[in-house]
This record gives sequence, C-alpha cells and structure tokens, in this order.
Amino acid sequence: MKPLDCSPHALPFTSFQEAASVLGLTTIRQVLDRPYRRDLIENLLSETGMSVLYGAGGVGKSGLLLEVAISIAAGTDTLNRRTMSGFTVFVHTEGASGLKPRLQAVSLAKGIEIEDLPLVFIEEPVNMRNTESVDNLARKIRELENRSGIKCRLLIIDTLARCFYGDENRQPEMVEFVDNMSRIVRECQAHGLVVHHSGKDGNGPRGSSVLLGAFDTILCLQKGDEPNELILTTDKQKDGAPVAIRIECEQFECGENDEGDTITARAIVGAQDLDQTTAPPPGRGGPSPNARKMLEILKKAGPTGLESAVWRKQAQAAGIGPERPATAREVASRLIKDGLVLQDSATGRCVAT
Repeated sequence: MKPLDCSPHALPFTSFQEAASVLGLTTIRQVLDRPYRRDLIENLLSETGMSVLYGAGGVGKSGLLLEVAISIAAGTDTLNRRTMSGFTVFVHTEGASGLKPRLQAVSLAKGIEIEDLPLVFIEEPVNMRNTESVDNLARKIRELENRSGIKCRLLIIDTLARCFYGDENRQPEMVEFVDNMSRIVRECQAHGLVVHHSGKDGNGPRGSSVLLGAFDTILCLQKGDEPNELILTTDKQKDGAPVAIRIECEQFECGENDEGDTITARAIVGAQDLDQTTAPPPGRGGPSPNARKMLEILKKAGPTGLESAVWRKQAQAAGIGPERPATAREVASRLIKDGLVLQDSATGRCVAT
C-alpha cells in the first residue's frame, strides 16, 4: 500500500493563511493585525519589554526610578513625558535606610501625597536565575492585579548584582537571567527594568555582553557639570530615536531623626531634552553639554586659542556656571585632562585639539 503523503504541501488546507496557522507559523496578515507599540514612558520605555539602567555607584539610579515609579502610580508625567498609569513592583535590595527620605523627597518635589499610591517594594534579593523564585514573583504580581483591579506596569530589579546569584561575566549564567526576565515580563505583560553598574572602564554596563543584545533599551545615567545635574542617555533604543535628558535635582529636608539631626534627600525637580549634537556620548566618558560648549568657544578662537582666564569668562558669559564660577574651571580642567584641550605651561594659553 502506498504510504499517506503527510508533507505540508499535501494537507487539504483551503488557503495559505490557514495552512500557516495550523503549522504554528506567523503570516504577514497576522503581523499587520497587531496593534502598534504603546509606551509606558513616552518615547523612552515601551509598555512591555526589557531595559537596563546603568551608571556609577551613587550617581542616583534608585532615586530616578523612585520618581518614575511614583509618577506611574499617580498617572503623572515624568522627565517631561507622559506615563501609562498602574502599579510598580520595586525589588529594592540596596540602601534600605535611605528609602524613606527618598520617597518623602519625591513627594515634596512633585507636591503630591504618596501614602496610598500603588507602589510596592520587595526588600530582599530575588534569585532571578531560579525558576521557582521567578514563578513565585510572577504569581504575586498576578494576584495583586486580581485583588486590586490595577494593572502592573513596571518591575524594577535593583540591582542585577544582588539578584543574579552567579558570575555576571559568564555567558550561560547571564542567558538564564535574561530568559527568566523575559518570561516574567511576557507572563505579566509589563515592562522589566534592571538596575546595573558601569564597567571598570566606564564603557557600558559591566558583565557579559548578552545583556546588551537581549534588552530593548539600555539607559546610562551620568553626573552633569553642576552639583545637582544628571544626564540620562540611551546606549540602545531598539524601536525609537536616541534620547538625551538633562535632569535637575534638589535637596529636600524630610524630617529629623531621634537625635534631632535634619534628614535630607535628593529628588528630581526638572528635566529638559538635549540636542543629540550636544549630549554626551552615553557611557563613553565623552564631553558633557557644558564641556562641548567650552570646546566650541575655543575652536572659534582658531589655532592661537585663548588665555585660560579669558576662555573661562567667555564660558560664563555663555551660561556655564555664572552663579558658580568654579564650574567653568572644573570643566576646563577636565577637557585638558582628557586631552581635548592643550594648555601651554608657560603662557597658560589653551588650544582645542
């Protein structure tokens, strides 16, 4: 007896679309029927997906994310961008003693009451390479959604180091971490954001390069030229344009401890998008916006350059630290140290390289 021909082309489907569907393949029609991407934070983070925020220790990553999480919970703008409202699960494993004043500072900066906002914390590490731990976390998120009637929008893992339980440089271990992050984001239909540290050379996040390839958005947070200035830039933005944001912070008095000492914390009070031509290269240690302004002043002076004092005065007149004269001096010193400006030791005259 002749064997039955069960090859795909022999099966009695009425159309190519039906045949592809039965075989588990995706057609053009199915792709075009999908809704367009929506953003959790306008032109910065997608509704679902994964991102990394990295930077040097103590630069202000957790404080920035508290502002973001509270804005999502309150349905207010953050970083001059619209947000999608819902709740955030914040796995907060570092700096527990500073959490209270940071929350209070954000409340004061935004002028809103935060006590009843939908934001929850897990104040112990979660092993994100362990399937059972990840399943338990996903179950809690879904249960909280069911009980509250509020959608989970954001899962923050702060930090990767505390929730990794392995060697960040080993590719197989990082793949396990990424796979579990991807699974919980997919199951909960939320955005997953991981907080990480810069590498030793400051050139991108430390550890295996698997992280860079698997995540949709890579954000870098750096200090600006002013004491309370931060610069947020994108190393990678898979489905959007590059972003550079100047963030202005302020210290707030939050209360007193048992000894009567005033407790302060920093919070964001303003943000402004930067032109990509003046933004610092993300994570590359490149010139900051003020440094680029000072370089431009020196380049306009031509091959003879300017005396250092004249150069600094012109920079101050251009808005670089007019209320804090030391700022122009600090920027000039940094440019000279980085080899972008040459200074004659005898005359003090500076020339752009």
